[in-house]
Amino acid sequence: MIAATVSAVVPLVVSAALARGLWELLVSWRPAYDAMGGLLHRPRPYQAAIAVLCALAVLGWYLVLRRRLGPAALAVGALIWLAGLGVLCAQVAPGASFLFALPALMGALGWLAAVLLRAPAWARTVVAMLGPVTAAMLLPSLAGDVFDGMGLALGGVGALVLALFGLVVVPIAELFLPDPAVRPKRGAVLATPLTALLLAAGLVAAGLVGDGFDADRPRRTHLAYVMDADTRTAHWVSADADPAPWTRRYVSGHDTSALPPGYARGTLWTGRAPAIAAEGPRADVLAYRGDTLKLRVTAGKGTRSVTLRLDQPITHATASAGRFGTASVPVVRRCCAADSGTDRRQRAAHRPSPASSGWPAGPSSPGTGTRAGTWPTEIRFRGIPEDLLGLREALCGQEECSPRTRDGPRTKPRRSSPLRCSPRTRGWFRALTHPKA
Repeated sequence: MIAATVSAVVPLVVSAALARGLWELLVSWRPAYDAMGGLLHRPRPYQAAIAVLCALAVLGWYLVLRRRLGPAALAVGALIWLAGLGVLCAQVAPGASFLFALPALMGALGWLAAVLLRAPAWARTVVAMLGPVTAAMLLPSLAGDVFDGMGLALGGVGALVLALFGLVVVPIAELFLPDPAVRPKRGAVLATPLTALLLAAGLVAAGLVGDGFDADRPRRTHLAYVMDADTRTAHWVSADADPAPWTRRYVSGHDTSALPPGYARGTLWTGRAPAIAAEGPRADVLAYRGDTLKLRVTAGKGTRSVTLRLDQPITHATASAGRFGTASVPVVRRCCAADSGTDRRQRAAHRPSPASSGWPAGPSSPGTGTRAGTWPTEIRFRGIPEDLLGLREALCGQEECSPRTRDGPRTKPRRSSPLRCSPRTRGWFRALTHPKA
């Protein structure tokens, strides 16, 4: 019994791996799917292919072990998994517990009744269907919701639900299989996986043919308008590996030399764009004491987000916006990875801003914070009020952290050396803004 329960993890893991592998194949065959995030226009053929692969994994597990462990042990092991998930959900997600507890309960009652009742064979068969029928009413619908909500990029989660459903219903195959003591023919053993693979391949082919892109079902694309407020030059920028025809009307090459610092990362498509009459951002140095630099960042009229990029790592950041109060900004940084080969990550303590502000600052906000692996420091503020934003930065202050200029690395500064705010250096304290749509 224990071996049967433990072995049930095999079809679950294999089903999730097959679903993930199928998605990787789809992305390699049609790269535009990667930008869709798994949420396709016509995903049903692919979902059906995943269901076939899950059935293959569960049936293969059952046929291999039924002679060694017995059908009864495998059926009970499957119900133990469902019962365990029901108990787990009762603790962490009570509203979802019935999805697993009811099939396990009905399955256990059905199998007990089929064994203990003195009734004709057909009546015991009907009673034994309580578990599979209950599972059929709940788990496929749950798998469909998971596919619709998470997409095929996370299709392994839906595949796990389908595999659980398969574990409950696979004992029905005993009605059509020979006695476990009889060794099956080689042709029958090979026919099952080959049929499933051919069916899955046919469904994938149907999906590739039927899920094309047109005006009613467009492909997702990336196109950004980037303007350097200092030079008054603007560009269209796309991070797509293969831009769509609509996007290609705006981008034509890979020249990123004229982009503002911070945007020229990775392989980008670019194209010239007209400059708009927008007020540029401004960063003014108010004070520099020890390792603390105080800036006043003016985002510009009508701007609802601002990104401040610094050429030195920081350990702490505090932002204030007039009457909206002050809050610490979460700091997740990559410091001197090229020199030391290690990542140093810190998160600042959170002091929430007043409840009336509506300005998302602090760790609880997905829109405000820093990103590791880009510049030594990159801080984003989104949904900011239309006031001046004061930002206090505590710099890293470690001798191995060398500042950068437009011409490349400088010599290593002393710990207490002030950061000169010449026009060239100030350009690295630039706030990049995104006007309202």
